[in-house]
Amino acid sequence: MSDIKSNSQTKKKTFWPYGILLSILAIILACATTIIFSLDYPVYEDDSFMQKYQSVDRNINDIKQKQINFEKNYHLSLNLKPQLDKKKREFYELESTTTELEILLREVHEDISAYGISFEALLTRPHTNKQDTKLEILSFNLANSDTALLKKSFNTYSLKIALPNLEKGRWQIKLKAQKDDTQIAFYTYNLVIQ
Repeated sequence: MSDIKSNSQTKKKTFWPYGILLSILAIILACATTIIFSLDYPVYEDDSFMQKYQSVDRNINDIKQKQINFEKNYHLSLNLKPQLDKKKREFYELESTTTELEILLREVHEDISAYGISFEALLTRPHTNKQDTKLEILSFNLANSDTALLKKSFNTYSLKIALPNLEKGRWQIKLKAQKDDTQIAFYTYNLVIQ
């Protein structure tokens, strides 16, 4: 009788060793899938301030103070009528044939001059930096008095930026304006190309 009991106990199979082995294989498979997925969809760095995010993180207070200093003296606006999307975000609509953009810079005080301000412009997509392109500054001159959106102010300047042929969809123009080491400003203009 005891032989029958011991025989039935040895024939009883347990699956927990297979469960452990399957769990280890599932973990290895999940790691491999994560690596493959991350290679296809890499993380893109935010370039809102045209610098690496580590530099922005270390110097954000200084960057904000320089932006405030610049905006005390100058006001920048794109010479187009802004529109709002469903989430109340401002954007500008352009035709795909548009070859240049005009940005107006207005002096806020009488005793300052906009001459000597340098500009950098970057064209990018909101979701990727694969198509990032530095844009050419065509001109920076006093604006004509008949320019749209021109307000009564001390002096208004026209900054013209060349645009390449753009595909339809969402784009961004990131603009850096620098008067000196204490007055630096960053602007982002959202564009929708029709």
